[in-house]
Amino acid sequence: MTGRVFFSDKERFAELLNLHLYHGAKVLSSENLVQRKREYSSLADVYGQKNRDILMEDTKNRICYGVELETEADYSMPERIMVYDACEYEHQIRAICRKHQEEGTFEEFRDRKSRMKKEDFLLPTVTVVLYLGEGHWEGKRRLTDLFPLPVYAAESSGNGICDYTFSLLEADFLSTEDHRTDLKEFFQAMQCR
Repeated sequence: MTGRVFFSDKERFAELLNLHLYHGAKVLSSENLVQRKREYSSLADVYGQKNRDILMEDTKNRICYGVELETEADYSMPERIMVYDACEYEHQIRAICRKHQEEGTFEEFRDRKSRMKKEDFLLPTVTVVLYLGEGHWEGKRRLTDLFPLPVYAAESSGNGICDYTFSLLEADFLSTEDHRTDLKEFFQAMQCR
């Protein structure tokens, strides 16, 4: 069984995110999760299609959750996550636009230009990196960490530079005691390597 298949199990997925994003609160329920398959064209198709490891939509709370499984640090991970999330929003906007075009409900130029109406909304997307490698993640966690910024610019929130970050779970350092599924044994085994 591959990592994608293992962590795509809705019970495991809900448990993992409830414990580590929501501090044990039962926010996600497996009954409300729908797995989505997404392939995103990379910019100028230089690298071909980019595929998320796992993407689930919580149909009750109307939030999308992505999980990227990594066994090695990816030094450009903040940019990669930002691109995945932006591509997910683009996918949603295209679906909204298609629906309005089919129904003929675009009445204003600004609706057509925006590809959505003022009353339309996107589903937020939360992406988590689950690091399955040994030890601590050695990659960057924030987009601004990829820039050679002077300290004053990096620490100034009013500098106009947008930042992007992601949630990181390190398998070697996760608490296993609160897990109820076989994730408990999985993470215990990972921590005994």
